Amino acid sequence: MSLQAEFERVADDVKKVKSRPSDQELLDMYGLYKQAIFGDINIDKPGMLDMKGKAKWEAWDYRKVGARRVRSVCLRARPATRAQVRIED
Repeated sequence: MSLQAEFERVADDVKKVKSRPSDQELLDMYGLYKQAIFGDINIDKPGMLDMKGKAKWEAWDYRKVGARRVRSVCLRARPATRAQVRIED
């Protein structure tokens, strides 16, 4: 299976988790996903009153490493049971 196909399969599996991940885990997944799909962040940082947008922007900005490497990180972080997703640095 190609790296792209496996990434897409894992991205779909994340949508099927049985328990809701913590807010930090959601931000980690968001940052990894956006980096893998779009690459380095290319939008302006939201204003200080947009707390949710700012947190998401920072999660994506933190992952500036290159989309190919992030896909590999996502795949290595996949748990064996897939009962809950945990992203590891």
